[in-house]
Formats: sequence, structure tokens, C-alpha cells
Amino acid sequence: MLTELEARTGVRVIVPRGSLLGEEVEALRRRLGEALIAEASHVVVDLRRVRYASGRALGVLVAHLGELRQRGGDLKLLGCRPAVRELFDLCGLGGLFEFLAADTDVAASFGSVPLGAASGEGALR
Repeated sequence: MLTELEARTGVRVIVPRGSLLGEEVEALRRRLGEALIAEASHVVVDLRRVRYASGRALGVLVAHLGELRQRGGDLKLLGCRPAVRELFDLCGLGGLFEFLAADTDVAASFGSVPLGAASGEGALR
């Protein structure tokens, strides 16, 4: 089942919730891995519902960002709360990612995305 944003933009969207710690980090890793297996090249992690992210979660995002960029794709972050964004900046990772403010920025940030580029469910659970 596609999220509404995926259906509109053709971009794979992953929507974690709460705090990205322990089990949630593993769920994020699995969802990003599924996107890679499905050969998605345009991925957005919607962080609007994330209150806290561990350094391990940032490491998972960085690893998958690198993999996607090697394939000619990208991973972008949507709606990052100030406390989570501060963690990226403190770790020196703020410049690696493109941070999107609103749903309307998603399609424009990737340019023209074929509608078939998204598949699977958007939420972690």
C-alpha cells in the first residue's frame, strides 16, 4: 500500500515514528534495505513523527544514502524536528542530506520521477 505522498510523487517514502532507538533503528534499516532491493532510487524518510534519533540511526541513514548515490539516486529527509536536525549538525552530517520542509518539496527536489518508481508500504509498521 502506497502512502498518499508516494502515490502523488512516485518517490519511495519511509515513515518512522517516535524515537529511532534499538528496534526502531533495525526496522528503519530493513525498510531502507527493501527500497534498495526494489531498486528504488528516490527515497524520502519522513521524520515529522520522530522525536529523537540515536547516532546509530544516523549511521543507518548515512550508509543507505551512500548506497543510493552510488546507484545514481538519493535519500532525502522530510520534516526534521529541530532537536533531530541538531543531532545531524552536531555529528557533522547536516551537509550530507537535503532536508525538505513540506510534502510539496518532495517531487520538485527529485525533478521528474516516473510514477512506477515507488512501491511497497511507506510506514515502518
